Amino acid sequence: MLIQLTMDTIDQGFAVWNADHRLVVWSKRCAEFWYNPPKILRPGMHMRDLLQHLARKKAFGEGEVATVAEREFERIVEAGAASEEVFAMTDGRRVHVRRFPLERGGHVAVYTDVTERVLATEKLERSRDELERRVEERTQDLRHAKEEAEIANQAKSEFLANMSHELRTPLNPIIGFSQLIANETYGSLGDSRYRDNAAIVATAGEHLLQLIADVLDLSKIEANALILDGELIDLNEVATSVKDLVAQRATRGEITVSVSSTDSVALLRADRLRVKQMVLNLAENAVKYTAVGGSVSIGVDTGADGGARIQVTDTGVGIAEDDLANILQPFSQADTDSMTRHGEGIGLGLSLVKYLIELHGGRLSLESVVGKGTTATLIFPPDRNVNAT
Repeated sequence: MLIQLTMDTIDQGFAVWNADHRLVVWSKRCAEFWYNPPKILRPGMHMRDLLQHLARKKAFGEGEVATVAEREFERIVEAGAASEEVFAMTDGRRVHVRRFPLERGGHVAVYTDVTERVLATEKLERSRDELERRVEERTQDLRHAKEEAEIANQAKSEFLANMSHELRTPLNPIIGFSQLIANETYGSLGDSRYRDNAAIVATAGEHLLQLIADVLDLSKIEANALILDGELIDLNEVATSVKDLVAQRATRGEITVSVSSTDSVALLRADRLRVKQMVLNLAENAVKYTAVGGSVSIGVDTGADGGARIQVTDTGVGIAEDDLANILQPFSQADTDSMTRHGEGIGLGLSLVKYLIELHGGRLSLESVVGKGTTATLIFPPDRNVNAT
């Protein structure tokens, strides 16, 4: 009697079945889980009788009562005295039943209402499935966007290559003939204006030709189509050559250009044309943004890690700290008034230099103070050094 009272006060259902599958004792909560059987619920009742009652309540779904009950009985017997399962009641509740074997045969069945836990788990699983579905959809969208971007980028590269060819074809004779006219000697003093105008045409044509080349180079880099040559380079010779190339423009602006180099710098294995292009872009920028009477210096030395370096330093307008990162992006220029007044071009020079030095495994460093000048440093990796023999 005391055992029965104790069992009835517990929120779980307890039932003891003997080795012959007959009911020995049970708690009130079990009757609730068993759909409140009528007078059949008594000690000694066979499990088949209980299962037939449950079958009539549609606890196992549709079907002939005796057949369904026998099928469930065989399933429970086969599962054994040490087993567990979760079943759904017709009102939607979920009940977990766990069976513990007894020493002399039979088992104790413990019933627990796990509706809230199961529903929470199912909700979590649905949320997980929904999240996985959304992630998969987003992944597909990104994959399609990437494919479309690659197609668009390829089309852009092809267009730029074709446009470059079409524009350079007429530009070359325009530049050539304008230079020829500018260099002609005329008997009349009034003819000097024609020479000046022709020189302007030639300069503008060369500028446009350089812009076209820069755009084409950028498209090749973005398409991973730019292949570097491996040549033996003396950076001292490169620095001197670049100085000569910018000398005319520097002289017009009364800007001093100097070169400082040393024979101790190792020879470099790199693309000669691209290295010269990088240094020339930096030097032209330095001259462009340096006021009358200023100076530009090109220095060649060895960094702390043993890699070769080439620095271009000017006393120009400088770059604001907030602009240093943006100015390396394609088609970007600093927003300062002084640079806007001096600026020409479409903002590809520094971005090309950055891409080209990174293709060589190195990096571009910029240090600047507004009103005092800028130092741009090309830093090559030590593994590009070639010791002279």
